[in-house]
Amino acid sequence: MPGISGDARPGDLVRIRGERWRITRCLAYDTAALIETDGCDAANRGVRSRFLLPFEPVERIALSQTPRVVRPARWRRLARRTLGDATPGWTSLRAATRANLDIVPFQLEPALALVRGDGCRFLIADAVGLGKTVQAGLMIAELFQRQPDARALVVCPAGLREQWHGELQDRFRFSADVLDTAGVARATAVLPVGFNPWSAPRVAVTPKFPAAIPATCVAWNEFPASKASFERFGVPGAANDFATITLGVVKRVSPSGNPAG
Repeated sequence: MPGISGDARPGDLVRIRGERWRITRCLAYDTAALIETDGCDAANRGVRSRFLLPFEPVERIALSQTPRVVRPARWRRLARRTLGDATPGWTSLRAATRANLDIVPFQLEPALALVRGDGCRFLIADAVGLGKTVQAGLMIAELFQRQPDARALVVCPAGLREQWHGELQDRFRFSADVLDTAGVARATAVLPVGFNPWSAPRVAVTPKFPAAIPATCVAWNEFPASKASFERFGVPGAANDFATITLGVVKRVSPSGNPAG
Protein backbone atom coordinates (compact mmCIF):
# COMPACT_ATOMS: atom_id res chain seq x y z
CA MET A 1 0.00 0.00 0.00
CA PRO A 2 1.72 3.24 -1.07
CA GLY A 3 2.68 5.59 1.71
CA ILE A 4 2.33 3.14 4.57
CA SER A 5 6.04 3.33 5.41
CA GLY A 6 5.63 6.90 6.59
CA ASP A 7 2.71 6.30 8.95
CA ALA A 8 3.09 2.69 10.02
CA ARG A 9 2.68 2.39 13.77
CA PRO A 10 3.18 -0.41 16.30
CA GLY A 11 -0.12 -2.22 16.72
CA ASP A 12 -1.20 -1.83 13.08
CA LEU A 13 -2.53 -4.99 11.44
CA VAL A 14 -1.20 -5.49 7.89
CA ARG A 15 -1.26 -8.09 5.16
CA ILE A 16 2.11 -9.02 3.61
CA ARG A 17 2.63 -11.84 1.12
CA GLY A 18 -0.90 -13.05 1.72
CA GLU A 19 -0.52 -13.36 5.52
CA ARG A 20 -1.61 -11.15 8.39
CA TRP A 21 1.05 -9.55 10.57
CA ARG A 22 0.93 -7.11 13.47
CA ILE A 23 3.58 -4.39 13.53
CA THR A 24 5.57 -4.37 16.78
CA ARG A 25 8.23 -1.83 15.83
CA CYS A 26 8.88 0.62 13.02
CA LEU A 27 12.25 2.21 12.22
CA ALA A 28 11.93 5.04 9.71
CA TYR A 29 14.81 6.14 7.50
CA ASP A 30 15.01 8.81 4.77
CA THR A 31 13.03 7.06 2.07
CA ALA A 32 12.36 3.67 3.62
CA ALA A 33 11.24 2.00 6.82
CA LEU A 34 11.99 -1.30 8.50
CA ILE A 35 9.06 -2.89 10.32
CA GLU A 36 9.23 -5.75 12.79
CA THR A 37 6.12 -7.91 12.92
CA ASP A 38 4.48 -10.84 14.70
CA GLY A 39 2.42 -13.34 12.73
CA CYS A 40 -1.34 -13.35 13.30
CA ASP A 41 -2.53 -16.24 11.08
CA ALA A 42 -2.54 -19.93 11.91
CA ALA A 43 0.37 -20.54 9.51
CA ASN A 44 2.64 -17.81 10.89
CA ARG A 45 1.54 -17.57 14.53
CA GLY A 46 4.55 -17.33 16.79
CA VAL A 47 6.76 -16.19 13.89
CA ARG A 48 8.60 -12.87 13.99
CA SER A 49 9.76 -11.26 10.78
CA ARG A 50 11.08 -7.98 9.39
CA PHE A 51 10.10 -6.26 6.14
CA LEU A 52 11.59 -3.33 4.29
CA LEU A 53 9.16 -0.69 3.06
CA PRO A 54 8.24 0.57 0.49
CA PHE A 55 9.87 -2.33 -1.38
CA GLU A 56 7.52 -4.87 0.20
CA PRO A 57 3.85 -4.53 -0.89
CA VAL A 58 1.83 -3.97 2.29
CA GLU A 59 -1.92 -3.72 2.78
CA ARG A 60 -3.20 -2.17 5.96
CA ILE A 61 -6.15 -4.02 7.49
CA ALA A 62 -8.76 -1.78 9.06
CA LEU A 63 -9.30 -2.55 12.72
CA SER A 64 -12.82 -2.62 14.08
CA GLN A 65 -13.54 0.12 16.60
CA THR A 66 -16.30 -1.93 18.21
CA PRO A 67 -15.23 -3.32 21.62
CA ARG A 68 -15.01 -7.10 21.75
CA VAL A 69 -15.86 -9.31 24.68
CA VAL A 70 -13.05 -11.80 25.33
CA ARG A 71 -12.38 -14.45 27.93
CA PRO A 72 -10.53 -13.36 31.10
CA ALA A 73 -7.49 -15.50 30.22
CA ARG A 74 -7.04 -13.71 26.89
CA TRP A 75 -7.47 -10.31 28.54
CA ARG A 76 -4.82 -11.18 31.13
CA ARG A 77 -2.38 -12.28 28.43
CA LEU A 78 -2.84 -9.00 26.56
CA ALA A 79 -2.49 -6.99 29.78
CA ARG A 80 0.73 -8.81 30.73
CA ARG A 81 2.18 -8.24 27.28
CA THR A 82 1.27 -4.56 27.32
CA LEU A 83 2.87 -4.12 30.72
CA GLY A 84 5.91 -6.13 29.63
CA ASP A 85 6.43 -3.97 26.54
CA ALA A 86 6.22 -0.76 28.57
CA THR A 87 9.82 0.20 29.34
CA PRO A 88 10.13 3.12 31.79
CA GLY A 89 13.72 3.90 30.81
CA TRP A 90 16.31 3.15 28.15
CA THR A 91 18.15 0.87 30.62
CA SER A 92 15.05 -1.27 31.15
CA LEU A 93 15.23 -4.78 29.72
CA ARG A 94 13.03 -5.31 26.67
CA ALA A 95 13.60 -8.95 25.76
CA ALA A 96 13.30 -10.68 29.14
CA THR A 97 9.49 -10.55 29.26
CA ARG A 98 9.21 -12.15 25.81
CA ALA A 99 11.73 -14.92 26.45
CA ASN A 100 10.58 -18.43 27.27
CA LEU A 101 12.28 -18.78 30.63
CA ASP A 102 11.72 -18.61 34.36
CA ILE A 103 13.59 -15.47 35.31
CA VAL A 104 16.09 -15.76 38.16
CA PRO A 105 17.24 -12.32 39.36
CA PHE A 106 21.00 -12.95 39.15
CA GLN A 107 20.65 -14.02 35.49
CA LEU A 108 19.53 -10.47 34.59
CA GLU A 109 22.68 -8.78 35.88
CA PRO A 110 24.88 -9.22 32.76
CA ALA A 111 22.11 -7.93 30.47
CA LEU A 112 21.53 -4.93 32.74
CA ALA A 113 25.27 -4.16 32.70
CA LEU A 114 25.19 -4.34 28.89
CA VAL A 115 22.27 -1.93 28.42
CA ARG A 116 23.73 0.49 30.97
CA GLY A 117 26.85 0.64 28.81
CA ASP A 118 29.14 -0.58 31.61
CA GLY A 119 31.51 -2.21 29.15
CA CYS A 120 32.13 -3.98 25.85
CA ARG A 121 33.44 -7.29 27.24
CA PHE A 122 31.74 -9.46 29.83
CA LEU A 123 32.92 -12.64 31.54
CA ILE A 124 30.25 -15.03 32.84
CA ALA A 125 31.93 -17.73 34.93
CA ASP A 126 30.13 -20.35 37.01
CA ALA A 127 29.67 -24.05 37.52
CA VAL A 128 28.00 -26.08 34.79
CA GLY A 129 24.18 -25.89 34.71
CA LEU A 130 23.62 -22.50 36.37
CA GLY A 131 22.28 -20.67 33.32
CA LYS A 132 25.25 -19.08 31.57
CA THR A 133 23.69 -19.85 28.17
CA VAL A 134 20.48 -18.11 29.26
CA GLN A 135 22.43 -15.05 30.45
CA ALA A 136 24.41 -14.77 27.22
CA GLY A 137 21.28 -15.39 25.13
CA LEU A 138 19.45 -12.63 26.99
CA MET A 139 22.32 -10.23 26.33
CA ILE A 140 22.15 -11.05 22.61
CA ALA A 141 18.37 -10.59 22.66
CA GLU A 142 18.68 -7.17 24.33
CA LEU A 143 21.27 -6.12 21.75
CA PHE A 144 18.95 -7.20 18.93
CA GLN A 145 16.10 -5.18 20.45
CA ARG A 146 18.23 -2.06 20.20
CA GLN A 147 20.10 -2.79 16.95
CA PRO A 148 17.82 -4.53 14.41
CA ASP A 149 20.76 -5.04 12.02
CA ALA A 150 23.01 -6.62 14.66
CA ARG A 151 24.59 -10.04 14.15
CA ALA A 152 25.84 -12.53 16.72
CA LEU A 153 28.45 -15.26 16.56
CA VAL A 154 28.53 -18.02 19.20
CA VAL A 155 31.81 -19.96 19.43
CA CYS A 156 31.44 -23.09 21.55
CA PRO A 157 32.83 -26.64 21.92
CA ALA A 158 31.61 -28.97 19.19
CA GLY A 159 29.57 -30.96 21.70
CA LEU A 160 27.54 -27.87 22.65
CA ARG A 161 26.53 -26.77 19.15
CA GLU A 162 23.07 -28.31 19.25
CA GLN A 163 22.49 -27.17 22.83
CA TRP A 164 23.20 -23.55 21.89
CA HIS A 165 21.08 -23.88 18.75
CA GLY A 166 18.15 -25.32 20.74
CA GLU A 167 18.39 -22.81 23.60
CA LEU A 168 18.43 -19.81 21.27
CA GLN A 169 15.49 -21.20 19.29
CA ASP A 170 13.32 -22.37 22.19
CA ARG A 171 13.95 -19.52 24.62
CA PHE A 172 14.47 -16.50 22.37
CA ARG A 173 13.06 -17.62 18.99
CA PHE A 174 16.37 -16.99 17.23
CA SER A 175 16.82 -18.98 14.05
CA ALA A 176 20.52 -19.75 14.48
CA ASP A 177 22.62 -21.47 11.80
CA VAL A 178 25.20 -24.07 12.84
CA LEU A 179 28.29 -23.26 10.76
CA ASP A 180 30.63 -26.15 11.33
CA THR A 181 32.57 -27.63 8.39
CA ALA A 182 29.44 -29.28 6.98
CA GLY A 183 27.29 -26.21 7.62
CA VAL A 184 29.70 -23.90 5.80
CA ALA A 185 29.79 -26.31 2.86
CA ARG A 186 25.98 -26.40 2.66
CA ALA A 187 25.74 -22.62 2.84
CA THR A 188 28.44 -22.11 0.21
CA ALA A 189 26.64 -24.48 -2.18
CA VAL A 190 23.45 -22.35 -2.24
CA LEU A 191 24.93 -18.84 -1.94
CA PRO A 192 26.22 -16.77 -4.88
CA VAL A 193 29.86 -17.22 -5.82
CA GLY A 194 32.12 -15.08 -3.64
CA PHE A 195 29.46 -14.49 -0.96
CA ASN A 196 30.79 -14.91 2.58
CA PRO A 197 28.66 -17.62 4.28
CA TRP A 198 29.37 -16.03 7.65
CA SER A 199 27.55 -12.88 6.53
CA ALA A 200 24.25 -14.65 5.78
CA PRO A 201 22.84 -15.73 9.19
CA ARG A 202 21.84 -13.27 11.88
CA VAL A 203 23.00 -15.74 14.54
CA ALA A 204 25.73 -18.29 13.78
CA VAL A 205 26.91 -21.10 16.06
CA THR A 206 30.35 -22.55 15.31
CA PRO A 207 33.07 -24.58 17.03
CA LYS A 208 35.86 -22.37 15.70
CA PHE A 209 36.55 -18.71 14.98
CA PRO A 210 36.27 -17.74 11.31
CA ALA A 211 39.04 -15.72 9.69
CA ALA A 212 36.76 -12.67 9.50
CA ILE A 213 33.96 -12.06 11.98
CA PRO A 214 31.06 -10.06 10.46
CA ALA A 215 29.24 -9.85 13.79
CA THR A 216 28.18 -7.17 16.25
CA CYS A 217 28.78 -9.42 19.26
CA VAL A 218 30.70 -12.63 19.87
CA ALA A 219 29.98 -15.15 22.65
CA TRP A 220 32.85 -17.56 23.34
CA ASN A 221 31.84 -20.57 25.46
CA GLU A 222 34.80 -22.39 27.05
CA PHE A 223 34.86 -25.54 29.21
CA PRO A 224 36.86 -26.27 31.20
CA ALA A 225 37.74 -22.65 31.78
CA SER A 226 41.32 -21.73 30.95
CA LYS A 227 43.47 -19.62 33.23
CA ALA A 228 43.87 -17.11 30.40
CA SER A 229 40.10 -16.46 30.34
CA PHE A 230 40.24 -15.14 33.89
CA GLU A 231 43.55 -13.32 33.51
CA ARG A 232 42.14 -11.27 30.58
CA PHE A 233 39.67 -9.80 33.08
CA GLY A 234 42.18 -9.44 35.91
CA VAL A 235 40.76 -12.39 37.90
CA PRO A 236 43.48 -14.56 39.53
CA GLY A 237 42.36 -18.04 38.41
CA ALA A 238 39.41 -20.19 39.49
CA ALA A 239 38.30 -23.79 39.93
CA ASN A 240 38.86 -26.14 37.00
CA ASP A 241 35.21 -27.23 37.00
CA PHE A 242 34.12 -23.72 36.01
CA ALA A 243 32.88 -22.95 32.53
CA THR A 244 33.01 -19.47 31.04
CA ILE A 245 31.24 -17.44 28.43
CA THR A 246 33.07 -14.35 27.25
CA LEU A 247 30.76 -12.00 25.38
CA GLY A 248 32.22 -9.11 23.45
CA VAL A 249 30.26 -6.29 21.81
CA VAL A 250 31.83 -4.28 18.99
CA LYS A 251 30.36 -1.04 20.33
CA ARG A 252 28.86 -0.03 23.65
CA VAL A 253 25.11 0.44 23.74
CA SER A 254 24.28 4.13 24.06
CA PRO A 255 21.16 5.64 25.68
CA SER A 256 19.63 6.11 22.24
CA GLY A 257 19.96 2.39 21.55
CA ASN A 258 22.54 2.98 18.82
CA PRO A 259 26.18 1.88 18.99
CA ALA A 260 28.46 4.29 20.80
CA GLY A 261 32.19 4.56 20.65
